[in-house]
Amino acid sequence: MPSHAQMKTMRQLLARVSARRLSLAALVCVSLWLSACASPGGRLVLWHSLDGLRARALEQLVDRWNAQAWQRGAATIVIERRSPAQQHGRLSDLPDPALLPDLALVSPSQAALYHERGLLSDLRPLADSADPNIGWSLDERRDLFPFVLSAGRDQRGALIGVPQGGKLRLALANLNVLLQADSIGPFTLALDRLCDEAIQRGAQACFSTVLDGVVVEEWLRTRGVSSFDPSTGLLRLDDPEVLTRLDLMAQDVASARLASALSLEAQIDNFISGRYAVMLLWSDELDLVLAASRQREDVRLDVISLQTPARQAVLYRAPLWVVPRTPRAQEREAWQFIRWTTEADQARFWYEQTGELPARSIEIPSSDGAASALRTKVITQIAPLAQPEPLHPNWLCAQNVLAALVQRLLDRQPLDVSLRVVRAQAAQQGFGACVSP
Repeated sequence: MPSHAQMKTMRQLLARVSARRLSLAALVCVSLWLSACASPGGRLVLWHSLDGLRARALEQLVDRWNAQAWQRGAATIVIERRSPAQQHGRLSDLPDPALLPDLALVSPSQAALYHERGLLSDLRPLADSADPNIGWSLDERRDLFPFVLSAGRDQRGALIGVPQGGKLRLALANLNVLLQADSIGPFTLALDRLCDEAIQRGAQACFSTVLDGVVVEEWLRTRGVSSFDPSTGLLRLDDPEVLTRLDLMAQDVASARLASALSLEAQIDNFISGRYAVMLLWSDELDLVLAASRQREDVRLDVISLQTPARQAVLYRAPLWVVPRTPRAQEREAWQFIRWTTEADQARFWYEQTGELPARSIEIPSSDGAASALRTKVITQIAPLAQPEPLHPNWLCAQNVLAALVQRLLDRQPLDVSLRVVRAQAAQQGFGACVSP
């Protein structure tokens, strides 16, 4: 089976032959060459907007699939990459379903929007099929991380997508600053006390992060509430409990319990230097911290779960595989590829190539000592707790509003004044769909 690169070369050759208006015989010859590469199971067109390592990993993943598809008669896949704006524009604006791809990798907010417009197939009947060659078996469901099964599921239970790779939120502790921290578990009052003691010993702040809308939601969840209602698509800015927690967050910033870093680089430097006790970050940023820590042999680090006794607070983010509704009706063929990407070999391949989360627990090589131990903890102890970000078109709007709100709180503006200003700004700037009047 030709690789993705070879298929691209063949198509380019056909284009050159056509452009030069060579004989009909030559065109027929090249066309037959291309058709010979197609699997008896047909062909699927896949759209994505990945770049860098992830784009190369996807091409290699598709090459592996195509090699197997050729042998067993399944559909082969042709990749078409577009810029994020171009892909979103074509998926959301194309009037003719025949021009849509058979398979696409999109953000959760985009998937929710396309689903709202009736553009996507519900994959639940395929995922739940009792046919062992189609549906996820009970053993597979036990092996998959819970976020794989829930990230693309809407409020009514429809499965509109399945995640590929992705990342989750972590809390990383500097054990040189948090004394007696070797026994730290999830976010608890005991951790709060250790943080207070660290500040008393000279740490500038307990928790540090680059504050944005996601961090606001994360912080509220560690305090037992959520700012966003996925059933309505609205922020809970009228909920007294949410308002109380937001006010406490502002106090945490003012009291040095929570520090807002200007950049990830500044946050890492202050954390490794011992000025911050705990660093809130995405899992794909962990290797940057580990690289900085190697310059100081005395630094000891540990991963802390953002899980709390009251609420799961580990947020997970990943693009989703979706299957647009087209006249070609190749949902089953597309689902076979999606399911295949979640199998153990492909999960391990994606992790090794991109550093993103696998779809299920895998063994991490222990050649890197303490760093491997931290990565293993992320996979074995933190990933099973992760919950996807809300699957709703308004979640992006909510992040913008929360980011604007927290910025005013950082500027020491009163909460009631900040809320009024943010509501007005959201309406004026066109991202007020997630804010009640």
